[in-house]
Amino acid sequence: MAASPGIDRAAMRSAMGRFATGVTVITNTVAEDVHAMTANAFMSVSLDPPLVLVSLGNNARMTVRLAESDHYGVSVLAHSQESVARRFAGSKHPMPPPQFEWLGGVPVVAGSLVQLTTRIVGRQPAGDHTLFIGHVEHLRSRDGEPLLFHTGAFKLVQVGVTESLWEC
Repeated sequence: MAASPGIDRAAMRSAMGRFATGVTVITNTVAEDVHAMTANAFMSVSLDPPLVLVSLGNNARMTVRLAESDHYGVSVLAHSQESVARRFAGSKHPMPPPQFEWLGGVPVVAGSLVQLTTRIVGRQPAGDHTLFIGHVEHLRSRDGEPLLFHTGAFKLVQVGVTESLWEC
């Protein structure tokens, strides 16, 4: 696929960074070797069947692992888990070791708001990324405030929208 004339890569990245997202950690294990990476390109695809999607850069180590695997886990991080996000985003600062729990034989981040595991049912090349579609096999969730990512930085939810704004 050729580059689009007039669309600068840096400008595209900056513009897309203005879309606030949640922060997830994608996990995978092969023979007890756990690998994890922070990602914000995650979404629900379908409720029936329950499908989710994660978009990973083609140069990411996790992309290679998922190309050779049949599963991955997703942990939606709570606002108190910024250090976990930074650790799996490649930060070199010393941090406590991550705590994992196991859900359906797949590691997930302990204390996260949502923990789910998937069986990979589709891999779709998309430019410099690959989309990994997963059928959700196990799911746990709890209430709490999410960690957000916006304009290249981690953020906390500070203001809520009241239901009255949505009433007609």
